[in-house]
Amino acid sequence: MITTIEISVSDTISTTEKGKLLENLGREILETMQYEVIEEVRLTGIEVDLFARHKMTSEVIYVECKAYKDTNTISGDVITKLLGNVHLKGVSSGWLLSTGPLGKEAKGIVEEWVQNPPEKRKLLQVYSPDKLVSLIVNSGKACSPLSLAYPSKSSFSENVTLLITNHGRFWAVPLIHVTAGVPYAVMLFDSKTGEPIANHQLIDSVSKIPSSFHELEWLYPHANKQDDSFSNQLAKESESIVTVSSGDQWADYRPSRPQDFVGRDVLFQDVYRFIDNVRNSIINTRLLALKAPSGWGKSSVLLKLVEKSKGSRQRNKNYIYAVDVRAATSHRYAEFSLIECLNSAVNDNFVKKPSTPIKISDTNNPLSDQSFIEIIQTLRSENKVVTLMFDQFEEIFSKKELFPLFESIRRLSIAVDALQENIIIGFAWKTDGTVPTDHPAYHLWHGLSDRRREFTLNPFVDKDIVKALYIFSKELGENLNPILKRYLKDHCQGYPWLLKKLCIHVFSLLQGGNHQDEILGKSLNINELFEKETSELSSVELACVKKVAQDSPVEFFQMVETYGDLTIQSLINKRIILRKGQKLILYWDIFRDYILTGKVPHIPVKYIPQTQFRRYSSALQVLIDSQSLTIPAFASKLGIGRDAAENIVRDFVMLGNASRQGEKLTILQDSMDEAYTKVVDFFTKHIIYTKINEGYGNNSYITLENFEEYFNETYEAFSDKTKKQYINIINGWLMGVGFIEIKGNKIFHAIESTRGFSKKSFSKFKRARNANFLGESPPERVLELIDLINSGQTNETTLKANGYRNAITLLNSVGGLSIEDGNLSLLYKQTDTSEWLAKTVLSTPTLEIVRAYKNKNAIDIGNIISLELNKRWIESSQKRYGSALILWYKWAMEVISKATVNV
Repeated sequence: MITTIEISVSDTISTTEKGKLLENLGREILETMQYEVIEEVRLTGIEVDLFARHKMTSEVIYVECKAYKDTNTISGDVITKLLGNVHLKGVSSGWLLSTGPLGKEAKGIVEEWVQNPPEKRKLLQVYSPDKLVSLIVNSGKACSPLSLAYPSKSSFSENVTLLITNHGRFWAVPLIHVTAGVPYAVMLFDSKTGEPIANHQLIDSVSKIPSSFHELEWLYPHANKQDDSFSNQLAKESESIVTVSSGDQWADYRPSRPQDFVGRDVLFQDVYRFIDNVRNSIINTRLLALKAPSGWGKSSVLLKLVEKSKGSRQRNKNYIYAVDVRAATSHRYAEFSLIECLNSAVNDNFVKKPSTPIKISDTNNPLSDQSFIEIIQTLRSENKVVTLMFDQFEEIFSKKELFPLFESIRRLSIAVDALQENIIIGFAWKTDGTVPTDHPAYHLWHGLSDRRREFTLNPFVDKDIVKALYIFSKELGENLNPILKRYLKDHCQGYPWLLKKLCIHVFSLLQGGNHQDEILGKSLNINELFEKETSELSSVELACVKKVAQDSPVEFFQMVETYGDLTIQSLINKRIILRKGQKLILYWDIFRDYILTGKVPHIPVKYIPQTQFRRYSSALQVLIDSQSLTIPAFASKLGIGRDAAENIVRDFVMLGNASRQGEKLTILQDSMDEAYTKVVDFFTKHIIYTKINEGYGNNSYITLENFEEYFNETYEAFSDKTKKQYINIINGWLMGVGFIEIKGNKIFHAIESTRGFSKKSFSKFKRARNANFLGESPPERVLELIDLINSGQTNETTLKANGYRNAITLLNSVGGLSIEDGNLSLLYKQTDTSEWLAKTVLSTPTLEIVRAYKNKNAIDIGNIISLELNKRWIESSQKRYGSALILWYKWAMEVISKATVNV
């Protein structure tokens, strides 16, 4: 028999009064041992609960009383402080009376202390719950639990609790359901006589007190016949455990079949390393969590972990059992899951069957039954680990009647953590949901944060996407068109759920008779895919889907009564809803979110264009003019090769400016204005711009180093050369759409980005402001061009024919020029043209480099700039550009110097 002690009081009773209950009991015990007691003694420098002097020997003791529950273990500080008080005042002994368990540190102190000689050992007497109960019984303040007068034909637990309340002291004994194997009811006995409590009013009063028995049935003597309907319900609940299951086929939104699973190699290594550390007693942690947003594959990971545990390398070491919390019907689901997990491990011959049926005898300590003790001993001796995982853990939030389930899981988690044996409890937790701070789950999750190991799922990397698409091609029975494969990779952006959604969409189109080249050339809109699913439902089916989304998980039979069996079966056949035990859920968390909000998860754009902004702008104008072209004709008009044309076409499709069918390319907008607006909308959602926009206000700036950090956080590792190239491309596009400006080593968040895109921005879209300034034309030539424009000579073609092509390029690159319909206009408003031009070029990145290396020669500076801009200049080009930039730097510094003197 296992005995524990619990102090529980009505909500109206203060914490101080609650503590008094244990102090009063302690006083009574001490008085029976011939001690004279003074309560709540405050001596100089110390504070103890009780001060007692023996009437015969005059020995003095201090007593600390801790009315803790299992959530609060006794810390080592409590014991060391008590010992300190004993030494400080030179008393005979310090006693600790505790209703709660000792923490790890406190256990260590006690274990070390009992090794001392008897004279020293008596300085500290620690009465943890079992020893405290023995002390109470031996002092005559309670009868022996072995003497309780049990009614016949009832399955009482071997775990007995001395329940101390503001209504009195009782022995509380749970009754175990024979079939379910869990406590279902509790009976009270008089703590002194051992007789059953017969006062119904008293039983009702105690039943309303928050205690570990609060959720059980409270039985009366001579009326404790088990209700058959309740018994059947409990047996039914015990059979409601649903393990995590995969889809039946590849094209199924349910968790991936293990044979279809890709990626997460490092995650699996980390999880099994954690389990190995538990098995080898290297770590103290016994709780773990898998964390990720919806659709990132948590359930699929669990299924793969289960499969791996059955493989040759793990089957004699690890046993993983994963249950779906959405099937829960009561607070007992955690207890039933644990029993089912261990029964499954026994049936699979992973662990030896215990001598008694596996059951839970104590609601406070689910692992205290003899059956658990035997299993734990076997696991330890055979160096094996059992892991119970709760999937979809956050789904219980919406069910108020399941709030007590969190308390049950909390108790189980704390019991496993305190036991420090070869059992692990795990959770799969959705990170993109919110838990109100007043919800029990909030405190459960955060309260256990320092006791668990968390594993975070990341987006797919390129090699994971490639593997997934290979499996997709096997399902198709044909190779994926390389361009279609690339578009799927571009669109999914590393999100597993999005890749699956896109692949299943393409799969359905191909099954419907379409060819790959008919579907590869249009930007895929995720909202449209979800809209298509709902548009194909009848009004009754759609109403049913909304109800399931709102109340998920919902009772199967309740939905059948409301919407009819035909509707439910139709939705199940369409795989829109799924049945989990006696519950119905939607086929996908993300689809449920869409039904409830009308929105799919926010997907920041991560795509990096393959084309430089200026080339894209020119190519877009060609396509606008032609409306439709074959790709060879398109390449011919631009004077580029097939590969370069494919890159531009890829950008056209991803940015939403064009569609492709086979070799045919078609513009999707009627004008350049509409096309530019589409591009601006695309980059408004780009993840790099989003980070700048969220982190910095208008006209603020970040450094190029900050920008590179954003890039490294967002994208997988590239070579330094490739990274610089991509950073330059993204910068060029963000400058082109007017979202940023680059001056020197600083990237400014431009004002235009807050006003949206307007026609006035088109010229700024066409020129990449503050782009790479290379001094293509000398200062004098640029000043001549400005004078000509001021005099009315604005025709671009004429000025280029007269030798001002490079001057136009240079003035455009520093943001001083607008080109509209072949006519030039100046953008700056300063009266002193030379001073404006000097200040502007000095703020460019290239002249910042010249300033930093002004003592080097032209070839060295040209080489530094070529590396910085990722250019492959030969030595003569390095010298030419280096000389031109040195010339500009000297001219600009001279202009600024003169202007300063004149001031």
